Amino acid sequence: MNIEYDQFIGIYDDSLSESFCKDVVDYFDKMSNAGFVCHSVVNGEFETRSERDDRYMHLPGSLSVETLPTGWPQHYFDKLNTCLSDYCSMFSIQENLTSWNFKIHSVDVGQGYHIFHREYQKPENTDRVLVYMTYLNTPEAGGETEFLFQHNRCEPKLGRTLIWPAYFTHLHRGNPVLKGRKVYLTGWFNYT
Repeated sequence: MNIEYDQFIGIYDDSLSESFCKDVVDYFDKMSNAGFVCHSVVNGEFETRSERDDRYMHLPGSLSVETLPTGWPQHYFDKLNTCLSDYCSMFSIQENLTSWNFKIHSVDVGQGYHIFHREYQKPENTDRVLVYMTYLNTPEAGGETEFLFQHNRCEPKLGRTLIWPAYFTHLHRGNPVLKGRKVYLTGWFNYT
């Protein structure tokens, strides 16, 4: 795994294998076709985000149902915790941080959440410390995760994980996918 840090943004290339990423995307598509995936614009959760109409799936890390591929959420959390351990070591973070769940997003051409925002905005989100995102594919063009104050656009690349602070210092947005599709896992590390 190649590791880079840029203004408190951890970039972990090859954190997941191509075959693992493909299996998760295939699972997402299977569940989407079966009607088990939410559409942001339909379910009301993002009603103020009118430009957002991507599909997403919310999965608790401990979910164990017959349709879930055996062991892949645990495999993902194991790989993610390796990245988290390195991040905490790099920045001397002593607190115990945990992630209980993650979402899978699928973003088609022109879609995404294009407004700069932070992940620590609402009273119910005050325990969020770090954000993580893992790209499960590489779109043909566009789809960068852009950080406003860091003047940084992270290219979506299959198997790349990003970790960054959830606070106002790291306002970010998803730039539009210009060609192809972007699929990624995302969630938060919270105080335990």
